[in-house]
Amino acid sequence: MFGYHGRYLMVDAGSGLAALQPLDEAVLRRFLGGVGLGTWVVAREAPAGADPLGIDATLVFALSPLVGTPLTTSAKFAVVALSPLTGRLCDALSSSHFALAAKRAGVDAIAINGACGEPSVLLVDGQGRGEPLVSKRPAGELWGLSASEAEARLRSAIGPKWQVAAIGPAGERLIPFATISHVREKGSSLISTV
Repeated sequence: MFGYHGRYLMVDAGSGLAALQPLDEAVLRRFLGGVGLGTWVVAREAPAGADPLGIDATLVFALSPLVGTPLTTSAKFAVVALSPLTGRLCDALSSSHFALAAKRAGVDAIAINGACGEPSVLLVDGQGRGEPLVSKRPAGELWGLSASEAEARLRSAIGPKWQVAAIGPAGERLIPFATISHVREKGSSLISTV
């Protein structure tokens, strides 16, 4: 399946445990691109009627099959979830090195559900081989910072090559129209998940 790895990573934010889930070629052909694949994963992983801010809700970072190709603007990913503002499915697109790093992890999407008992950082280290390594670290020192400040501090702690998607105080307070941000080397990329 050119452009696909044929699997996604399902992470439980509460326990930090992760498992690779297979993706059939029929699913990848039918639900094309980041938004299509992300929608399919949300429908599969989140039960009907799930509270968008509840532990059963699923947040998906889904990758285009073109990520990593030499095509211009091909490093796209979609964030797909149930909107806490509307209760309906929503998506947002971004183009950056975050997509390239996720694709190098050997997956077509990263799906997260559950809830952490304290402010935490979820690390997915693809290392370009085998199964991605997933770990969870406490992040109380990042609480209350803007997304760009949290990203800068996190990169100084774990290394500048890491790609980060972060929330700020609005997300921490569960504001229904809060967003996820990813700062690129030159400027920032806002990923709205309303």
